[in-house]
Amino acid sequence: MGARGPSPGTGGRPRKALSDKIADGNPGKRPLTVMEFDNAAELSGADMPQPSEILSAVQKDGSTLQAAEIYETTWKWLDKRGCAILISP
Repeated sequence: MGARGPSPGTGGRPRKALSDKIADGNPGKRPLTVMEFDNAAELSGADMPQPSEILSAVQKDGSTLQAAEIYETTWKWLDKRGCAILISP
């Protein structure tokens, strides 16, 4: 005999974003988790680590993966905004 109904955690409505909850006045009245960086001005960026070889490997069809280019673009974007130190490579 099968299970009755869907498993817990599957289906249903997606969670609401924190910004939407704040805009609605926190209708659930649960404490919201807001991260603040007191020392954000003191953080300094790091040199971009080299992308791993897997990101630029040659595929079976002979084409090259473009993941290394995406990695570099994303790293430069994060570094420009001062967030590169907060993200692990």
